[in-house]
Amino acid sequence: MREIVLKKFFEGEADSETLASDLAGTIETSGTSSHYRIEDMDGEFEITGKHLVSLCDAVIEGKLDPSQLETIGFCLVASDAFHWDTDVGDGEIIAQTCFDWSEPRINFALTLDNVKKFRERLIIGKNVFVTLNNHGELVTKLGSLHRVAMV
Repeated sequence: MREIVLKKFFEGEADSETLASDLAGTIETSGTSSHYRIEDMDGEFEITGKHLVSLCDAVIEGKLDPSQLETIGFCLVASDAFHWDTDVGDGEIIAQTCFDWSEPRINFALTLDNVKKFRERLIIGKNVFVTLNNHGELVTKLGSLHRVAMV
């Protein structure tokens, strides 16, 4: 994966197919370890919620596989070139989304339904993965597991 291709996708200069092709072969797995082959770009680029929404849209439209968000999330988290400000606007949601994508085994599975929720969370700025049940208890949905806590 080349960071410049992801940047060009965000800027509208590369399409989903180009990005998908560039992502192919990025992760090399050996046993329980994974190695990401990422080519750094020169300069910096500020990520906005709209950029991540465009990735969600590409998944929803079937142009990217949901699993490819793991590679993109890892790239964004590990990169020295991509950044966002968690103290301004939607920066905290951007950070949480990138971290969620980068480790779906710990956070949320990268399914089409969850990608739609990520998209909604990026747009409305609220965690749509959390709901209250009929007893007023906070329920955080993690795939087939549920955690319940009193509010």
